[in-house]
Amino acid sequence: MKQTLTGLICLVCGLLSVSCYNNAHLRTTQALEDGERANAFSVISAIGGPAPGIENYSGISGLRIEASFLKGTGTGDQGPYLGAGLVGSDGTCYIAGYDKSRYIHLNNKIPCKLGVQGEIDISSGVVNGVGIQLRPFLTSMVTDTKQGYYGIHALLSYGNIDENISYYGENDKYKLSSVGLGFTAGTERPNKKTSLQYQYDISLVRSYLLDRDITDTKLMVSFSLGLNSFNKPKKSQSLIEYPYGIQEIEKLGKLHFDPETGLPIEEKKHTEEFQQYDPETGLPMEPEKSVKQPEFDPETGLPIPNPDPKKQK
Repeated sequence: MKQTLTGLICLVCGLLSVSCYNNAHLRTTQALEDGERANAFSVISAIGGPAPGIENYSGISGLRIEASFLKGTGTGDQGPYLGAGLVGSDGTCYIAGYDKSRYIHLNNKIPCKLGVQGEIDISSGVVNGVGIQLRPFLTSMVTDTKQGYYGIHALLSYGNIDENISYYGENDKYKLSSVGLGFTAGTERPNKKTSLQYQYDISLVRSYLLDRDITDTKLMVSFSLGLNSFNKPKKSQSLIEYPYGIQEIEKLGKLHFDPETGLPIEEKKHTEEFQQYDPETGLPMEPEKSVKQPEFDPETGLPIPNPDPKKQK
């Protein structure tokens, strides 16, 4: 409750003193499974930041709302985000960006996210322009027993701006670039399928107003408040495993079954299907004892009887 109240105070202060720059992007610091999705809605308010040329706009909105859509890859997460922000008191900024990160371990103990966020800001109204920003970052990840996280980030931006209200003439066009380095600290509280997240960012930013030889270094602070929702991937049903292979199944299809026991009866061999019998005794003969062709006496024409194998012994 105390953290929520502190966050709301920071947000109100940010609304009263809007920055023309952004150093924060709030994303879940939980590890996502392969195929798991994390959708988030966040509000970011920044104070301070680059202001060379008195109050020139950097091209990157400092007060904004964002909706992000991350998907786990097994080794990290990635996904697009969209947003909208204010440009001064009469302008609007539309934001589109992409997040990509990889899960790593520092000293084989601390789980971290290493990644980069890139976006493009298009402003309209009193200030028209296009801004581009990259934000590489390294942030620790929360676990079941650890809800706090911290990390570092860098800032690289460029803006091509056209101000209708100018401090140098009736219509002022300028180009502005900025570099910065900062620290991130936050808390993420998971609750089954959702998590509530607070984040603070502090950065030292140096900006350059190109073609005018104006530089400026400013300290800026931002507060972010976000809500994440998680959707686990649907587990595909495993295929039914049969105890027999294709050849065994084909063989089973040719089997006959005993009508009394229901047990399979093996197919009779060729020698068993054509059982031979002793012509004198009528008893079945063994397969190797096949009957010889009868011989006939050339003088009488009568068949000569086969010798009795017992008598020969």
